[in-house]
Amino acid sequence: MARVGSSGQGKGDVAAKLLVAARKLLDAEGADHVTIRETARQAGVSHAAPANHFADRRALLTALAVQDFDDLAEQVETATFRLPPATPSRARAMADAVLKFALHNPHRYRLLWRADQLDLANPQLEDAMERLYANLLATTGDETRMEVPASTSRSLALWCLVHGYVSLTIDSLLSLQADETSGAPRLHAMVDLLLDDKL
Repeated sequence: MARVGSSGQGKGDVAAKLLVAARKLLDAEGADHVTIRETARQAGVSHAAPANHFADRRALLTALAVQDFDDLAEQVETATFRLPPATPSRARAMADAVLKFALHNPHRYRLLWRADQLDLANPQLEDAMERLYANLLATTGDETRMEVPASTSRSLALWCLVHGYVSLTIDSLLSLQADETSGAPRLHAMVDLLLDDKL
């Protein structure tokens, strides 16, 4: 039987309520505004209640990041699963999925890369990050060339391009425009230039 507090709520129920409240704060104002006290207030529990579920603010933000990495990975997988590995079309689809996620959830996307806010040694977070990374390796074909010492450089180059473009876009430092020569979406044109139309 689940342990319940004085309110009659199971421990899992309280943890879920805290995550919902924390996510609302994150979406509204960003990670820097997610605090334990305000999360508890928004969730309608005592200010001491979060300690039973999350050791500290970093643990709370890490739990959010685990969910969001899984969400992002799922969206990338959905966008790419019908496309063959090591093809420019798959790379463009992956890039589009990341951009779409970030445009719809800018604060969630920013949190994913806040090493100062997250517990990077958390096993669940490591697994969620690895899920996204595995898709990246499959997208470039690097997963089949792992015996080559520098075989991940192509994947890292693609990721740096996509992440840099996405980050600058959600911070309003770049706007969504078409390539002047091809007329293709700017991100597609950049991916093609990086990959030189072949993997």
